[in-house]
Amino acid sequence: MKFGILISIALVLVIGVAGFLTYRGTPTPPTAASMPAALKAQTLPDSLPRINPQAGSGQGQAVKLYLDAFKLYNDNSSKLTNTPMPPALADPIAQKMIQAAKAPEPEFGFLDSHWPMVPGGEADIGDALALAAQVVQLRAGDLVEAGDKTKAADYLRATWTLGERALRLNTRLDPRVQGMQIMMASGSALFEADPSMQDKLNEWVTALNGIERTWSAKIAAVRSTRPNVSDLINIAEHDEDKTFRLDATLYMGRVKFNPGSRGNMRVLNNAIDRACTSDDPQIADAGRWAKALTVEEYRKLR
Repeated sequence: MKFGILISIALVLVIGVAGFLTYRGTPTPPTAASMPAALKAQTLPDSLPRINPQAGSGQGQAVKLYLDAFKLYNDNSSKLTNTPMPPALADPIAQKMIQAAKAPEPEFGFLDSHWPMVPGGEADIGDALALAAQVVQLRAGDLVEAGDKTKAADYLRATWTLGERALRLNTRLDPRVQGMQIMMASGSALFEADPSMQDKLNEWVTALNGIERTWSAKIAAVRSTRPNVSDLINIAEHDEDKTFRLDATLYMGRVKFNPGSRGNMRVLNNAIDRACTSDDPQIADAGRWAKALTVEEYRKLR
């Protein structure tokens, strides 16, 4: 009789534990996208050659000059859609970028503040970082066709410097990715404008391609419409690159409205709470944004 009672109690306990675990839910297991090897920071080797020898050699305020170039683009963007680029509009943008390239390096984070603490948020400069550089690159192409490769190379070294600074001297993902894309486009065009640069550029191409491959996989893991929640949390908390910790923390705010399971919701909310108490002010800000995001605000996000 006592043995039967003990069995009954054991069964009740097993059922109770099973019910509790079912109620809590089990989070989706992580994938290779957030294993330790994938969370290594990608950095540029110090041994890479200089592409723009004049970078940082002059005077002026680089940030102001870059913002002037972006404003020139934004004010005239409707007239800068077709090639050949109108010199009267494109050349002043190029000159601002050349002056900015010669100015001392801007402080770290010089573009970060232009992106709101929102996943996928639009910068207050619009698309001017990428598109102003593109205008100068296209204008350089026109100059190559006209036989003025020297001036074209000057333009392309200036856009290269903008891209390199955007990549190296910021934390937010968007300006860094755009910076890398500007460098790749500028480098490709420099192959034609200044063939003597090919060996130096090839070293950079190898380094940038390695970063781009790793980043593409990580961006897909973070910014997917239905990301793996465990991967997202691992990147937010353990990636060696703060850029991805910050981006993943922001995107946890979006994913909390469609986590896929009760278990995912539980671990996601716990991770957001941990982010809110981070010692890093930017991570803490991102965590508070993720926690405060409402359904109405979520539906307005891009």
